[in-house]
Amino acid sequence: MNKFILYINNCLMMVLSNRLRLKLSIMGVIVATVILLAGMVSINAFVSKQYEKYQRFDKDVAVLTGSINGNFIDSLKSTFPEAVMALYSDQGSLEPYSGGDSSPYSILPMVHGVSSSFLSLPLPFDTDCAYTATIVSGRDISQSDIVNKRKVVVISEFTSRIFFGEDNPVGKTIPVKLLSSDSVEEYKVIGVYGNTPAEREAIINMMTNNDPGFNVKVDFYVPYTLFSSSQEKNISTVVFYSPQNRFSVVEKAIDILIKPYNGNIVLYTYNNRIQLVENAQQSMNIALAFIAIFIIVVSGLNMLNCLFFSIKERIGEIGIRKAIGATKISIMVQFIFESMLITMVGVIIGIGIVTFLFIVLSAFSIEIFRAQIVFAISKEMILSTIIVLLLQGVLFSIIPARYAANIKIVNALRFD
Repeated sequence: MNKFILYINNCLMMVLSNRLRLKLSIMGVIVATVILLAGMVSINAFVSKQYEKYQRFDKDVAVLTGSINGNFIDSLKSTFPEAVMALYSDQGSLEPYSGGDSSPYSILPMVHGVSSSFLSLPLPFDTDCAYTATIVSGRDISQSDIVNKRKVVVISEFTSRIFFGEDNPVGKTIPVKLLSSDSVEEYKVIGVYGNTPAEREAIINMMTNNDPGFNVKVDFYVPYTLFSSSQEKNISTVVFYSPQNRFSVVEKAIDILIKPYNGNIVLYTYNNRIQLVENAQQSMNIALAFIAIFIIVVSGLNMLNCLFFSIKERIGEIGIRKAIGATKISIMVQFIFESMLITMVGVIIGIGIVTFLFIVLSAFSIEIFRAQIVFAISKEMILSTIIVLLLQGVLFSIIPARYAANIKIVNALRFD
């Protein structure tokens, strides 16, 4: 206990006599703490958001996008005769519909041609993910609609709210424009499905965006036979479900089928999306490790320099301590303890800064990132940060501590 009090007293003396160098040392530790902890929290938030997104991806569904032609569809059907497929062909409108002078946004319709009963499978709302939708009013597109090329449309609750307010849209008409058409035509609404996660984010964007030029994307689903006389000519996406096969086998078989297309057809599944997130997490962790090592080395060298100057100014004190019986070990422990104390002060301040920063970011994430993001700081992150930086404090204090311990008493007492 007496030694501990002595170490604290000596450290306080160093604080009072070397304020500038002490501040620089603590500042270096604070920067290292902020970068290391903020990096871990940000990576965790990104990965959690991606996992949240892909957890909704049906584990027995494959989404294929790209230059898909009739021959490829035939290959899929012959390879998996029992499979259920929904076919899509995208036709974006030429111009967004204006929401009016008082509206802060314009409506950008994305028109998708689909096969019958497409809502029995997840919809490819995002470029690399699919979410199952549920009809909440009316019905989905039937085979009769496909064959007879009826001008019917299925929309979401989000789209319904924009065009019809609180009214039930089923049976009403809505303006739809295809790229192959020169004019906007009225399509009959036959069904409404529940909002998807992508549309909920669009609602958040609408609520938080004050830019008059902001476009709100809405999805219209119509029979794909309206796009072409050939039902499978302009297919851009296939949602594929094979209930009678182990999906890992199906996934490998589809990989083989798309190889001759040289990357023009891309396969999205739950497995490869999760693998993509894991690879991204690994890459970010490696990058963070390199950055952290660099910052820790710089901070450690700054600490080492501070201790060397402190020792130079306290050589007389070291000589007196040795003259009254202090051992080399006790001298080393004193300076290593001082380094750890400085490190802990910097770490505590750094953790406080990061905690405050991410509390603010989490509270205003919708306004800042247009999505609800939770930046969680776990006990493991804090503990690992403390351990890493304490190790840095110990390692970079060993050399100056050894230097102090090896000072001869005669030289120390003569030093002015």
